[in-house]
Amino acid sequence: MIRRPHNTHTPPYAHRQMRDFVVPGPPARIVFGPECVSSFGAAEIRALGCRRLLVVGSPRALTSTPALVALQAEIKDLVVGILKDVEGQVSMRELTDKANEVANVDADGLLVIGGGSPLGWAKALVRLWSQISPMMSSTRLVIVSIPTTYSGSEVTAYHGVSLTAHGKTHKFAVRNPVVRPALVLYDAHLLQGLPRALAISSLFNALAHAFEALWVSRMPSPQSQWAARTSIETVFKYLPALDTTDQKSEKGLEVVNELLYAAYLGAHSLDAEDLGLQHRLAHVLGGTYKLPHAEVHMLLLPHVIRYYEEIWAAAAKNPTPLTGLELPSSSSSSGLGMASRLFDLQRTLLRSQPPLNLKDLGLQESDLEGVIDALIEHDGLPKNPEFPWAKPALLTLLQHAWVGERPPSEGQTQSTSDSSLVLTPRVPYLSDDDFQAQDPEAAAKIMARRQGQLLNLDRVLMHAPAVAQGWNAMFGSLRSGLQLVDGRLRELVILRVAVLNRAYYEYFQHYPVLLAEGGTAAEAEALGDWRGEAARETFGDRDRAVLAYVDEMTRHVQVQQATADALRAVLPLENAESFVVELTALCAGYNMVSRFLEALQLTPETTDPAALPRMPVDGGDQRQQISCAKRKWRKKINEPK
Repeated sequence: MIRRPHNTHTPPYAHRQMRDFVVPGPPARIVFGPECVSSFGAAEIRALGCRRLLVVGSPRALTSTPALVALQAEIKDLVVGILKDVEGQVSMRELTDKANEVANVDADGLLVIGGGSPLGWAKALVRLWSQISPMMSSTRLVIVSIPTTYSGSEVTAYHGVSLTAHGKTHKFAVRNPVVRPALVLYDAHLLQGLPRALAISSLFNALAHAFEALWVSRMPSPQSQWAARTSIETVFKYLPALDTTDQKSEKGLEVVNELLYAAYLGAHSLDAEDLGLQHRLAHVLGGTYKLPHAEVHMLLLPHVIRYYEEIWAAAAKNPTPLTGLELPSSSSSSGLGMASRLFDLQRTLLRSQPPLNLKDLGLQESDLEGVIDALIEHDGLPKNPEFPWAKPALLTLLQHAWVGERPPSEGQTQSTSDSSLVLTPRVPYLSDDDFQAQDPEAAAKIMARRQGQLLNLDRVLMHAPAVAQGWNAMFGSLRSGLQLVDGRLRELVILRVAVLNRAYYEYFQHYPVLLAEGGTAAEAEALGDWRGEAARETFGDRDRAVLAYVDEMTRHVQVQQATADALRAVLPLENAESFVVELTALCAGYNMVSRFLEALQLTPETTDPAALPRMPVDGGDQRQQISCAKRKWRKKINEPK
């Protein structure tokens, strides 16, 4: 139980046997348990020896929570002021102003009441103070943290600082032991009134700490691994109970207490390791694009985990860092990978209410490449050589978080534009010599069509020479023998099929052909959501009728009569039948190509990021799902009660 040196009163919760403990430190003294703030918070603060405290926190938390109001009254002789405007990102210009406020009142401690934002400001101040205090004051500045969210930042040596240069703001993660709070008081009572949306997003922030601690280091410590696993298992056990218990009840207090314990363990586990891809992306999105930190973590995490799951699968890594996690099982979670389970839990808790993706947070699709460029430019990629950091793969991860697409179940192919970049082909590529030795006559015909430059596709097909020869003849005709479907339209069809089937190799091969045939990069980009408002001026009536026909063939096989009629309506009467046959054969043929490429996991012939175009994510499926959901909802609310 918690040591109570200054208070012999037995707290009312003691008979409930709720979790409470003290970690004496160093580096930080942790006091954990319901009512610890009201029972002996003042005594713990006085025991630190601080004489001049500056309070850092949101006005609401400071004035509306009885325990915090009472605490401030108990230590009013120590409080010399309140540091205001501590929400949002930490900027160096404002930080200097706040350091002057600290100096003006000669503060020796910062009492931080709140979540990650006020604590981030306090940490940045302490770091700056440690550098300038010899010139301004001999006083050491320490932090006392009383968390009111599940952020976990209170036990780490990390904090973020945003710098602006040439009109662009970049956020950097800084690690410095001096910024760790000297005392942390974890009181579950302070989180019982936490707004539901904030509770969910900050718990996913806590999960991000724990998950990254599992794999970010090649030689993780056993202590951090235990803490991370216990954190994840505890969140999965208790998080659903946020919706099934009264948060003001005794059972609700126990749920909050256990989730707060999980948040503490998750942050503690990551503090022993480096920051990984999840956090580095979150810092770019927060610092440069001003997106809220906890929500970004919540929306990124399933997609980052799926990124790693695919890497481990390609490397046949067994066990993986996720092996052995003991999570609650149910019929709905059977056979799901961790990314899918986490995504489903997130959507269940969010009740399908925004934000459901990075788009909902205000990030534009045109910003995605800039996010990755900023990550690479500022040396933000983790240094673990086990993981490939190809730019297209990172862009794809971000695209799926932007759309909010559900990761596939375990064993299914990831729906990414470049999953091939981190996968191994299932049939080996033949060398030039082996290719010709398989069937010299067929090899000569294929080499002639390719003008001596074999593709990885050819090197796989020639494992079955008869198939390779038939393939060469058929697609030679579809590529160069069509009379009515022009080159630009042909390539738009092929690229749209690739987008729909998430076949990156197909897109990679045909993107430069589109440009050579007179198409544009803007048209290729617009194929992701050609029905959307942004693409309204990009495609003409014939393009749109063709793309509608291709969509139905690819998605559903059958084509509705109305779609076929709409296509014929934009075609000249004298050759409409010939055009439809060519188009149908083209679409059918390249759907076959997609399935062949993706089943055998073919990879591009280059790994140069500059030569790998970004494939847009299909936005049509999501819009149709949303429309369907709206129809169902309208039907439901209009049903007689």
